[in-house]
Amino acid sequence: MNAPVKMIPTTVIDLLKIDHFKAKECFDYFAALGDLDFKIKEKVMKQMALDLMTHLVAEENVLYPLIAKHLPHGSALVSESIVEHDRARHLIQKLGSMSPFDPLYDSTVKTLAELMRYHIEEEENYIFPLLEHVDLDFEELAIELQKVKKMVV
Repeated sequence: MNAPVKMIPTTVIDLLKIDHFKAKECFDYFAALGDLDFKIKEKVMKQMALDLMTHLVAEENVLYPLIAKHLPHGSALVSESIVEHDRARHLIQKLGSMSPFDPLYDSTVKTLAELMRYHIEEEENYIFPLLEHVDLDFEELAIELQKVKKMVV
């Protein structure tokens, strides 16, 4: 019997989907935490903020120029996505200045999670399938995405 083959992400879309999966998992974990898990909530959100900010910058620098150039109505798609990213940044910054003891902390995280879930769904169900039909070197773009992410961190 053969051992299962572990898939190594090789394309920019694979890497972005992994980021999306991790974000959703983190938001689910946060939502499951009890009302008194303040220290854990703070730790989870600090890591999530770093991961999301890194993802947003990398996506804007690597993926969005391609979307604008190669997809029908690409500029409009990018504009909408940038607005969503700006809203996410605002919520992340707001959370950074809040204490997990703040009565609005959990609802602010929930708002961020809902925004990101909508954004992820739009990318994975609409934008990525369109982009996959464009003749691009998605493996080379994965390398570029990783370079940008390392520069951000």
